[in-house]
Amino acid sequence: MREFFHGWRRKIGCVTLVLACVAATGWVRSYVIFEKYCHRINGDLTSHQHLYSTHGQIWWSRELEEEARLICKPYSSSKNTNVIVCDPKDITWRWKAGEFEFGEFPDINIGKVTYAIIPYWSFVLPMTAVSAFLLLTRPRYLISKKISDPIGNERN
Repeated sequence: MREFFHGWRRKIGCVTLVLACVAATGWVRSYVIFEKYCHRINGDLTSHQHLYSTHGQIWWSRELEEEARLICKPYSSSKNTNVIVCDPKDITWRWKAGEFEFGEFPDINIGKVTYAIIPYWSFVLPMTAVSAFLLLTRPRYLISKKISDPIGNERN
């Protein structure tokens, strides 16, 4: 088993495979559970960032409140109570490319809200491909070994 982990390629391949599995778990979980994580920026009460996990996507939002009214805390619930700050149809999308979106929403009650939507597959598929390449390709032999025994004869 130790022979498998010789070299940096196999170690990095295992790490990327674990990260791909974690992202795939979040992807599947986002269809069942709505989650929200909030973080205040440098303790400023009127500016905070949110991460939402819903419908196979990660939503990021930055809210700039005119007054500190919103409570910033993690939240998790079933899909029945899926509540994002606003309806995606009301957002003014500045940039769209497939499922990737970036836009703004001027909410009268909150202030200015900036949104970015990133699908989970954009994390899972590239990490899976990189880990498969790193784990399944044959490791190269050291150059010094080839120079010392160029023909490939093994000594007993």
